[in-house]
Amino acid sequence: MVTLSGTQGAHPPLDDEGFARFAGQLRHPLIADLLSHTTPATRLSGYRNTANRRYHYERLPAWPTGLLVTGDAVTTFNPLYGQGMTVAAQSALVIRDGLARGRVNAATCHRIQHALAHTADLPWAVCTTEDIRYPGALGPPPSPLTRLVTCTADRLRSAACTRPAAARAFFDAVTLSKPVWRLISPSALAALALGPHLPPLDEPPS
Repeated sequence: MVTLSGTQGAHPPLDDEGFARFAGQLRHPLIADLLSHTTPATRLSGYRNTANRRYHYERLPAWPTGLLVTGDAVTTFNPLYGQGMTVAAQSALVIRDGLARGRVNAATCHRIQHALAHTADLPWAVCTTEDIRYPGALGPPPSPLTRLVTCTADRLRSAACTRPAAARAFFDAVTLSKPVWRLISPSALAALALGPHLPPLDEPPS
């Protein structure tokens, strides 16, 4: 499977020739070279609905018995980060555990809805603080704290290229595999402080 992406109108065409031509415009010819030796198994598909959207149903003062809102109906994430399905799975566990605690009534459903909202807090912060950096992005400007977090994430991302501890911490947090507090483990903090210790690669390590 080959995925090409672009921003600000520079999207890959959805015909085989245009797709290959777009790949040839990348900084390195590796992908274009690989494509030139393949035969498409399916037609090309495009997706441009990358907006992050969130609905705070948990803030409603009254809640009907038996109703729970989850998945994309609550929070839609930019699929670039690959977090939507993980949040949906975590939400399913929240619903399971919430319903197992006793009688189902309006108060129970409202409490579970609050828990579902909290499940989306971390991935929402990851997606929105990254996406707001793109020119033309719609949303509130980043606060000083958000800018500090962004600078820290940039340094961790750079360190992750050459330091395994930084890479583990970064990908565990982004993929929601481990709690975010793992980012402040001693090994991750040491890798963050030291930064990358090798120069950037000149070409893909194929």
